[in-house]
Amino acid sequence: MSAAIDAIRLASTARLQGSASTVVFRVLLEALARPGRPLELPELAMDPRLPNALLLPLALADLGTSFWVHGLYDERERKLAADVVREATGARLAAPNVATFVVCLDGDPSVPSRVRIGSELAPEAGVKMAVQVENFATGAPISITGPGIAEAFITTVGLDRAFLKALRNRNQPPVGIDTWVFDRHHRVLALPRSTRIGVVDDVAREGVN
Repeated sequence: MSAAIDAIRLASTARLQGSASTVVFRVLLEALARPGRPLELPELAMDPRLPNALLLPLALADLGTSFWVHGLYDERERKLAADVVREATGARLAAPNVATFVVCLDGDPSVPSRVRIGSELAPEAGVKMAVQVENFATGAPISITGPGIAEAFITTVGLDRAFLKALRNRNQPPVGIDTWVFDRHHRVLALPRSTRIGVVDDVAREGVN
């Protein structure tokens, strides 16, 4: 089976329609309202070759938007993921500094510095980013504070210190990157651009317990 035919076939099963699209959309919005708190994603018939992080553009992208996929050591798999999003949503592939949606499949800490963060006059123009991780129990511990958080807490989100510090440096409210982290157990959590992230050694200095 050719790569193009394979992408079309996978897109037909990955395309979110009707109630599936609505449920995923609501979970993504709820995750934004509850920063750092894992939520269960609906069980969808996603091919195991497709990472859960693709659910962000599959749920939100359309003909008027653009996306960029970064990561995966296998170039064919990365291209397949991009082709599936394009076929399923109609969104166009674009450079990272102009893309509406970014999917980071490997936690590369250079990614946050390569995407747009909006402006004070148009903070909503910042990128919406999905990051794929193995599970939330690993990675550098961080403190979470900000809107939607009644009391600061410490957690892990499956990302290493370098990526989290890069993300923190780009998030200067009102501008920044709305980020959703997806694990391989059908869960998602969000780190909105308004969330303040304290990373590892910073946590101790801030005295968050």
